[in-house]
Amino acid sequence: MNKPAGKRKNSVLDWVVALLILAALGGLAAKIAAGFEYNWNWLVPLRFFVSIDAEGGWRAGLLMQGLLMTLRLAIWGGLLCAILGLIIGLMRTSNLLIMRVTSLVFVESVRNIPPLVFIFIMYFFVSNQLLPPKLISFLADLAEDNSWFAVLFCPPDLIENFLSGLLCIALYEASYVGEIVRGGIQSITGGQWEASRALGMRRWLTLRKVILPQALRKIVPPFTNQLISLVKDSSIISVISVQELTFTGIEVATTTGRLFETLLLISILYFFLCWPISLVLRQTETKRGSQSLA
Repeated sequence: MNKPAGKRKNSVLDWVVALLILAALGGLAAKIAAGFEYNWNWLVPLRFFVSIDAEGGWRAGLLMQGLLMTLRLAIWGGLLCAILGLIIGLMRTSNLLIMRVTSLVFVESVRNIPPLVFIFIMYFFVSNQLLPPKLISFLADLAEDNSWFAVLFCPPDLIENFLSGLLCIALYEASYVGEIVRGGIQSITGGQWEASRALGMRRWLTLRKVILPQALRKIVPPFTNQLISLVKDSSIISVISVQELTFTGIEVATTTGRLFETLLLISILYFFLCWPISLVLRQTETKRGSQSLA
C-alpha cells in the first residue's frame, strides 16, 4: 500500500516570490489610493441588510432580500440543472440516434450562444410557453398562504419572474452538466459494459448498477465547479428583473450613490456564497486522492 507523500516544504524561492507578489500588490494599492480621491462610507450600503418597519420590527433589507433570492436560485437551480443535466448526459450516450442528435443540438446551441442573448430568448419567447398561468397562480397562492414556502421558494409577488429566471439559468447550466455526465459515462472502460452484457444485464440496469456509481466519482468535482459558475451566472438574470443580489445591489448603488462600496460588498457576498462550495470540492478531491492511494 502506497503511503501519501508528506507536505512539501516551502523553499527560499517560494518566500521570495511571495514577498515580490505582496510588494507588487502593496505598490498597486498605494498607487490607487494616491490617485483615487474618494470618501469611503461603508455604513450606507450596510444599512440595506436589515431595516426597521413602521411598527418597529426588524425585516430583511434590500440587500438581504437579494442575497436570499440568489441562495434560492443556487439551491433550486442546482437541483434542476442536475436533473436536466443527467437526462441530457444519458441522451448523449444513448444508442438511439434521435436521442443523441436532439441532445447534441441543444448542448451546442446553448453553449455557443452568449448567455445574455440566451436569457433574453428564453425569457421573451420560451418561458411564457413553458410556464402555464395556472401553475404561476397556484404557486403564488401557496406562497401567500404559507410563509415557509415563501421563504424557501419565493415571495408571491415575484413568482413569475423567479420561475422564468430559474428556468433560464437551469437550462443554461444543464448544457454544461450534460457534457460532464457524458464525459463521466464515457470514461468508464468498455470492458464494464461487456461484462454486464455477459451477465445478462440490460442497458438501463448496467447504467444504474455498474456505470453510474463509478462515473459519479469523476462527475462530482466538475459538477461542483459548475455549481460555483451557477451562483455567479445567476447575476445575469438581473436583466430580466429578477431581484437577486446584483439587481438589488445596483438599486442600492443608484439610490445611495455609493457605487464602489456596494459593488465591493456584493463581490464579498458572492465570495462567501461560492467559497463553501470550493471547500466541498477540495474535500472531495482529498478523499478521492486518499482512496486511490489506499
